[in-house]
Amino acid sequence: MQAINTREQFEDFINAEGKFTKIVLFSASWSEACTDYDKLILELKDEKEYGTDYEIGKLAAEENEEIAKEYQVKSIPTILAFQLNERLKRLINKERLTLFMKGSPTEPKCGFSQQIVKLLKAHNVQFWTFDILLDEQVRQGLKVYSDWPTYPQLYLDGELLGGIDVVREEMKDPAFVEKLPKLV
Repeated sequence: MQAINTREQFEDFINAEGKFTKIVLFSASWSEACTDYDKLILELKDEKEYGTDYEIGKLAAEENEEIAKEYQVKSIPTILAFQLNERLKRLINKERLTLFMKGSPTEPKCGFSQQIVKLLKAHNVQFWTFDILLDEQVRQGLKVYSDWPTYPQLYLDGELLGGIDVVREEMKDPAFVEKLPKLV
């Protein structure tokens, strides 16, 4: 069970590649019930009949009240499970403009990714990227989530704009370009 002590560790845990489901136990060291839950979770983790496609983290609820409130944790112990679609939504909304691509802006791994990065940079657009080659779950899951089979995929304010062809056409419209976040 991974210890989670800060917001950064929490975000890293629930967004990290790896297992399909991330389980977080909101806990307190003084609570006997939390100690019992710790034991139960560790026992269940050893039972293969429950599957192995999950990871478990333990968050100190009192030291992270902001996170507990955000997820409406009213008492401890509380267990929350974070699924792939929730993770995809968080990644899509990480910044106003998010690009899922093959490679990185400095080292694109395909021509279409290279073209869209060049197009965005030419318009002085601020964007965040996610390399889908580093996470097969995101790569396959996002195709289904957005009903868009190819990469790159560009999202503005949580909504899919499309791939290179769609974005190239949209960039011809000054009103569209004006809506995009700009580098300062």
